[in-house]
Amino acid sequence: MDISDPRYADADVPRSNFDDFMWSLTTVFQVLSGENWNAVLYDCWRTSNAAPVYFVSLVVLGIFCALNLFLAILLKQFDGSELVTGRIHPEEGGKSRRVEDEEPTRDVPGLERRCPSIQALCEGLVSDKRLDMFLTFAIVASSIALALDNPLHDPSSGLAKTLLVLNLVFTVVFLVEFSVKVLAKGLRGYLSDGWNVIDFATVVASVLELCRIEGGKSLRVFRVLRVLRPLRMINRFKEVKLVVDALITSLPAVADVGVVCALMFFVFSIFGVTFLKGTFNLCRALDAGDSALSPGQLDLVTYPSIYGQLKSNELAWLNLDAPGCDASNWSATYRPTSREICECMDDAVWVPSSPVDFDNVIHGLALLFEISTTESWTDVMSVAIDQRGVDMQPVPNNNRLWAVYFIAFLVLGSFFILELFVGAIAESFSRLREKG
Repeated sequence: MDISDPRYADADVPRSNFDDFMWSLTTVFQVLSGENWNAVLYDCWRTSNAAPVYFVSLVVLGIFCALNLFLAILLKQFDGSELVTGRIHPEEGGKSRRVEDEEPTRDVPGLERRCPSIQALCEGLVSDKRLDMFLTFAIVASSIALALDNPLHDPSSGLAKTLLVLNLVFTVVFLVEFSVKVLAKGLRGYLSDGWNVIDFATVVASVLELCRIEGGKSLRVFRVLRVLRPLRMINRFKEVKLVVDALITSLPAVADVGVVCALMFFVFSIFGVTFLKGTFNLCRALDAGDSALSPGQLDLVTYPSIYGQLKSNELAWLNLDAPGCDASNWSATYRPTSREICECMDDAVWVPSSPVDFDNVIHGLALLFEISTTESWTDVMSVAIDQRGVDMQPVPNNNRLWAVYFIAFLVLGSFFILELFVGAIAESFSRLREKG
């Protein structure tokens, strides 16, 4: 149906449309954000067979190409930045050194002098590929056994007894592995690697579990560290370890981006609270059946008249004895709000128009975080566009400029900030690959 058609005003027009430039821009941005874009496609498809071509082109060019190009440009800003990457560390005398030039500290207290043969044997075992394959198998098997374990199992059942024996076997295997590596590298050299610290924690947790040591919540929590067993597989696959190392080493840069992100959210939240506090409400019927508001009642709620000018049928809709109704105190010249009219009607109730709102900064931050995931942001935008102020019934498309607020937040607080997070992590990943 064309917009010039007289029937257009009474038609059920979808909120996302191309009827004018403002809504076209908002609809295109909705498609680029991925929020329910296929529903917009289906609505347009019913009016034109060329709609799929347009939307596929928009998704391919706008999302797959344009947004990824934006990410590539952003990543270029990280490339070669020593301030961001932290590759070079200053030293005294104006010299600098690289992190990768550091050598792990070896500490074997007197072992090299007193028993070099044991140390050489342990070093050979540590570098033996067959032992490495056996330990990998043990880690996988222990992880499966851990997944099968259940505190609700009958301790006298065959499965529980089998898992207990396997836990004892795996604990002995990992304890022997720990001893061999300490003899080969020394305790300080062994613990200088963070992945070895995880291995050590799992060994201690397993020993405590087998010893049935009861020490209150602190030891029970410590025993939970045995769930770290599957993580030991990370250290045995180079590429997987590289990804995890990149995540860990990028934490300082990610924290800096997080501060910028928090400030951005805070500013937008304050703005939203300032102008939208208390506006996300409406008057609706108690149910959708016979008690639904009539067009006349809805019109009175939406555009309240001066109390002294109300018609007899309008006065009949008001129950002065209804809970929350304050009509008995209204003067003849008083113009009530939509909420006050609604609370004086027996078959109506004043309720929130959205499960989220801007009633305070905390609510605003939670709402913006939800929007930043592009989840149902168009629904919240529609509520903001329809609102007419505190305690007033919303009207569709009352102030379409609120779409600018939500689009600006998604561009700055979602697309741009999230790409900064990706850029920081990707740069760390690239740097670690160069080191390796």
